Amino acid sequence: MKLSSERVWALAQYSQESGEPLSLRGRDLTTFGLARINLSGADLSGAKMVQTSLGESNLSNAILIGSDLSNALLSGADLRGANLHQAYLFQTILDGADLRDADLSKAVLHGANMDGARLEGANLDGARYNDNTIWPVGFNPAKAGAKWTL
Repeated sequence: MKLSSERVWALAQYSQESGEPLSLRGRDLTTFGLARINLSGADLSGAKMVQTSLGESNLSNAILIGSDLSNALLSGADLRGANLHQAYLFQTILDGADLRDADLSKAVLHGANMDGARLEGANLDGARYNDNTIWPVGFNPAKAGAKWTL
């Protein structure tokens, strides 16, 4: 059963108020409008969030292992310490996002827009990118461990 965006908002609020961790593992959140939501520490492993709006959201320390965030909007999102290992970020908008200390190892970043993103301490080992990936000015993805692929 697919959750509604209203239900996700209510679950996120309950999680923050109760201190109980939120798990949306494997859920289909495709095209949801979740801008400015607080999903800090949430388990979103394997979640499908294609074309989901998460601009300016708090996803710090969230677990997004293997999640599909293709074509998602994450402009200005807080992803500090988030685990995006093997996440699919095809054409994802991450401009101005805070990815400090995030794990992007083996993530697919083809066509991702990370203009102005903060990547200090981010793990990009084995992350894949292509000529359409936009990096912050002066950032060297190969030096950070990312691999150019077709």
